[in-house]
Amino acid sequence: MIGEMQTSKHVSIFGGMIALLLGLLVVIYHNVWSGEYWQILITILGWLTLLKGIIHLVFPGWPIKLAGKMKRSGMSFWLVVVLVIGAYLAYVGFWM
Repeated sequence: MIGEMQTSKHVSIFGGMIALLLGLLVVIYHNVWSGEYWQILITILGWLTLLKGIIHLVFPGWPIKLAGKMKRSGMSFWLVVVLVIGAYLAYVGFWM
């Protein structure tokens, strides 16, 4: 997908629309700033997703340049970090 994003701004804009939608859903339905640490973390991630969607829509060229840098530097470490955080939040949210 990163390679496709580098050749087409449409992919970046489409990803921005999806990120904007998901960020809005989290911000509207889970805007919790007090309570458990994982609830606050989900709220912060929702706001960051909303910001990411806005950046993709307003500046579609900037995420394309960033994607090229990430592709060259190797992103397997960050992929593992994001997957671990996501799995932990899913566990806390659904089974605790």
